[in-house]
Amino acid sequence: MRLTGNPPLSLKSTLAGQGDMVVMAKNGRRRAAASTRSLKTVVDFAVGSHARAVTVLLVVALLSFLPGFFSIPPIDRDEARFAQATKQMLESGDYVDIRFQDEVRYKKPVGIYWLQAAVVRTASALGFERALTTIWLYRMPSLVGAIGAVLLLLGCARLGLAARRSARGADDGELPAARYRAAHRQDRCHAAHDRRRCHGRLGAHLPPG
Repeated sequence: MRLTGNPPLSLKSTLAGQGDMVVMAKNGRRRAAASTRSLKTVVDFAVGSHARAVTVLLVVALLSFLPGFFSIPPIDRDEARFAQATKQMLESGDYVDIRFQDEVRYKKPVGIYWLQAAVVRTASALGFERALTTIWLYRMPSLVGAIGAVLLLLGCARLGLAARRSARGADDGELPAARYRAAHRQDRCHAAHDRRRCHGRLGAHLPPG
């Protein structure tokens, strides 16, 4: 029995859906391949020199840290308390007695307050309006510290690789010397063995004394 006429609508929908899935899968593979090539290009560029590696890490760090840096309000109570305590420090002019509203705040190292105060005071001196109430100015020391941590990690990684290469080079340098000494000892053993064999044969051919 042969089927004639157009296929049913449900069959057409199924075939169309399968075709769309195949196209989407192909597009996904192409995008994945393009992303892999782009990542490989970036990595190849970064490993070319130390300056390139620093540049790539700076760009990646800024792209990671800056979204929302200027627009998001204080996201937790600690950030708000740090900013408020620094604001009161600037308003009172007292950079030793740290206070949050009417309470003393000696729970944290004073350095972060001084850094925040220095940034906000510099911005005010440069004519930045509402510097005391602009939250992203208080975030600048944390941003610089985060970028510094990324670069410090790069430096530690370079030192570790350099030490590993030095150790490997020392091992490679000692290996030929060790092989030479072992071969020399083996040659001496062979020579001593040959001498003993020669002496034994010579003694066998000599007439008894």
